[in-house]
Amino acid sequence: MQTATPSPADEPLYSLVIGPSLATIPDVIARMQAIDALLPVTDGLKWFNRLYLMVTQQVDLCPPAARGRVRFGSTASMSSSPVFISALSPAI
Repeated sequence: MQTATPSPADEPLYSLVIGPSLATIPDVIARMQAIDALLPVTDGLKWFNRLYLMVTQQVDLCPPAARGRVRFGSTASMSSSPVFISALSPAI
């Protein structure tokens, strides 16, 4: 299966999305903040990303011991945000 090449206008976003894998929740937050900073307020993706960012920030505020009780972990794999980020690359 061949992947499409992003347009020059989408290259900065594409580079963020396909960047290094995310190992921790702070890694995810940093990536999502970079995506937020890149997108204009008129882009719907900015607002969808912001929603995931706010949820991920709240998960990060929860103490690690409590995350186990509410089924959150301390790694990025325990958050849905990396799935959201990885799903963006084919759409760009």
